[in-house]
Amino acid sequence: MHIVAVSAEGQEHLYRAVVPGELFGEICFCAHRHAPHGTVARCLGRSEVWATSYDDFRRSIRDDASLVDSVIQTFCVRVSEAEQRVQILACRDARERLARLLLHLAVTKSPRGAEPGEDTALTITHSDLAAMAALSRPHVSVLMTEFRGRRLVTYGRSGPLRVLTARLRRMVGDVEGHTPVSS
Repeated sequence: MHIVAVSAEGQEHLYRAVVPGELFGEICFCAHRHAPHGTVARCLGRSEVWATSYDDFRRSIRDDASLVDSVIQTFCVRVSEAEQRVQILACRDARERLARLLLHLAVTKSPRGAEPGEDTALTITHSDLAAMAALSRPHVSVLMTEFRGRRLVTYGRSGPLRVLTARLRRMVGDVEGHTPVSS
């Protein structure tokens, strides 16, 4: 399932991909829960979604300690992901920003605590990458062509984008260490 942000002009941009079993929509329980969020959930295949009211959610949390742990873990993951995204966007070099975003998306797609595989498939467009990296669509296309030529990613007209994570990680160095990209 994808959470999609919708602009005032009706343009949609991928905000977040939701994996099976993952909690989403938790912002609806915050103080501004009645304000419009500007996002919608798009189902990509067969899905089951459970909804609850704020009062029922509060009651469930009081009665089930494991639910409290799950919600706290979800909030911690969201804060961590937000901090990582801010660090990515803080990169002044567009090549490094896009490379770090691709690695972040590959890690995010992997099960929690697991390293991404050598070849991680992402279902994302150049337009979505551009929006997420705060770059123009043509700039992303030029960089992706370069990345493909350097065998850091593979993709075609159809099928997923494949991120060759080990190669991309060597290009940018240790993502946590903020090693700059080589030109």
